[in-house]
Amino acid sequence: VPGGQLVMEAQGDSETSEEVLQESDPEVVEFVDVTETSAKFALEYVKDIVRRVPHDAEIDFSLGEDVPLKIVFETEANVRARFLVAPRISE
Repeated sequence: VPGGQLVMEAQGDSETSEEVLQESDPEVVEFVDVTETSAKFALEYVKDIVRRVPHDAEIDFSLGEDVPLKIVFETEANVRARFLVAPRISE
């Protein structure tokens, strides 16, 4: 991702939203193997998963071109959760 940032965009029928995370942001631990990519996911699925993440948990997101988004986190009770969200394939 150019400039050490992650740009996430959400588009709905009537609204759009953009969130930019800089590598220097205190919430970001690190970016690993960063390359520019683009994929589309159903926002509701991602929101449902993220709602279950404990507030202080570290979340790992892995994504690529037209491959599932992998979301991994661990709870204080040492329970590791891994979710895969299939991308929307454009024709």
